[in-house]
Amino acid sequence: MLVDKKKIARNSAIVFISIMVFFTLTSRTIQYFMTPKVVAVQPESGYIKETIQLGSVDFYYEDSTEIKIPERLPQPMSITKIHVLPNSEVKKGDELVSFDGSNLDENIRNLEKQIFNKKVELQEYDRSYNERIEALNRETEDYVKRYEKIEKSSLEKALKPINEPQLDQIINEMKTLSQQYTSTEEELEKSRALYESMSMPLSEIKRLEESLNEISDKIDEARRKFEDEKQSLLSQYREKIDELSGELDYIKGSDIFNGRSRISISMELEDMEKDMADMRKIKDSYLTIKAPVDGIVGNIPFKEKDSYGGMDVLMIISPGNSGGKLIAELDEKQAEKLKEGFECEINAGRQPLSGRITGFTKLEGKQYAVIEAEELDKLDTDNKDGISISIEQTGEYYNTILPNSAFFTPDKVYILKERQGFWGKEYYVQVQEVQVGEGNEQKTQIVNGVSRMDMVVTSWDRELRDGARVMMPLE
Repeated sequence: MLVDKKKIARNSAIVFISIMVFFTLTSRTIQYFMTPKVVAVQPESGYIKETIQLGSVDFYYEDSTEIKIPERLPQPMSITKIHVLPNSEVKKGDELVSFDGSNLDENIRNLEKQIFNKKVELQEYDRSYNERIEALNRETEDYVKRYEKIEKSSLEKALKPINEPQLDQIINEMKTLSQQYTSTEEELEKSRALYESMSMPLSEIKRLEESLNEISDKIDEARRKFEDEKQSLLSQYREKIDELSGELDYIKGSDIFNGRSRISISMELEDMEKDMADMRKIKDSYLTIKAPVDGIVGNIPFKEKDSYGGMDVLMIISPGNSGGKLIAELDEKQAEKLKEGFECEINAGRQPLSGRITGFTKLEGKQYAVIEAEELDKLDTDNKDGISISIEQTGEYYNTILPNSAFFTPDKVYILKERQGFWGKEYYVQVQEVQVGEGNEQKTQIVNGVSRMDMVVTSWDRELRDGARVMMPLE
């Protein structure tokens, strides 16, 4: 009985241990398959290289000839015929481009009328201007004379009118009062003599004295009135003289009269005459443009029936591809980065050519790099679209660089960390925000946020979250 109990206990222990081992192995296996697998690396240091792919490529010759009308046309013309094709050979004197000049004669006639009218306008301006200057001078001189005459005038000395109605009226009143005063004064003297001889009563003497005092008061009032009116007129005339002088100075100084100036009219006339000369030059010289040199026609950016206003390059005639160079179009960023002397690779077939930037030029408003290379004569001028140019630029040395695969957003990465878990040491990820600098298609400079000692996750087999437990593939 005792033996059976021991046997049962031993078997039970074996079963229990087996079950525990089974569940342990099973849980670890499930945990392994359920836990995200990641790959992590330490940041590296070094250079970040950038491959710059340049734009469209064409052959370029420093002694090439631009075909264009070298001035802006007063009125655009329509291209009626382009006599050549790109890459075709031309001889000096061959016709290149013809324009529709049917409206030139009408434009010239209209412009002749405008020039005639503008000359008449200029003559009329001169006549009106001179007449106004003379009138202002006369009027100013007249007011100055009247001002000086009034300034010198006085009521006592005014024996005759001074041609100022307000003052002349007071002068006439003063004359009347003076006569009254004199006659009253004489009458008073006679009355006093009669009074002394007892022939005149005293009351009559007093009446005459009162009358004389009243006349004297009126004379004083006339003097004050005359002086006030005089000062008022002087003030008005000063203002008028200043006004006329100001207008005279303005017209003479600015040359502006009736809202127009002689300079502006003359400039408009000069512009019209220049347009006339340009139109006649176009009619005589530019209705059909001919090749000035022998050579090969380059790209033609215009087509028949296009409108052309002058200055823009119609085409370029080059002496051929022997001894020439290449030009590659640049965008704004490339134009800022690239410098003379940069090495480049020219791909136009199986064997790439090595080239070097020797300068920069601007054509038709676009920026180009001028590239020099040996054996350019082996390139096919008819297959410019098959030529590509790339430049590998080595940037500065950076202390902290990460592969672009480490970024799950433009400025965030996962840092691999260790912690103590249920089964012992385990790995987990922590979201880290970083400040990035320069970069290319493979790598990016880290300015701040990650150190050289950190382990940064570069790949993961499923979505991660901050603090999530992870495993290394071989763990």
